[in-house]
Amino acid sequence: MSDDEKKKHQTKKISSFGDIQVLMIEDDPYLREYYRRILEREGAQVETADDGDDGLAAIQRHTADIILLDVMLPGITGIEILQTVRAKKIEVPPIIMLTDLDQPGVEDKAREMGAYDYLVKHEVNAHDIKNVIEKAVGL
Repeated sequence: MSDDEKKKHQTKKISSFGDIQVLMIEDDPYLREYYRRILEREGAQVETADDGDDGLAAIQRHTADIILLDVMLPGITGIEILQTVRAKKIEVPPIIMLTDLDQPGVEDKAREMGAYDYLVKHEVNAHDIKNVIEKAVGL
């Protein structure tokens, strides 16, 4: 995501973390539930999708303030979702990519396609994710 796009999303004033609507696209049921609980405990409203096709459909509904997107998903991958969003010029909120794999080149590709941030799941904790979300939405 370019600096101008980041600033555009950061200008949206959200009065509290509870006003944030999160779309989480994650196929691992344990992690999906873990992240959902953390975010809801902070007051966020969380919509989830467990595969790429459902995730892309949810993105096209334009209801989220932030998207947490797994790289590896059943159906279409997170990278393919980014490619589709870019090709169809779909307006999206900041997208934070999540992955189990620290693969060379994937982070660069995700960022080139507009990802706001890229996190390796085993390297971050709930506090880190919360901080990235707050920064992305301008809190």
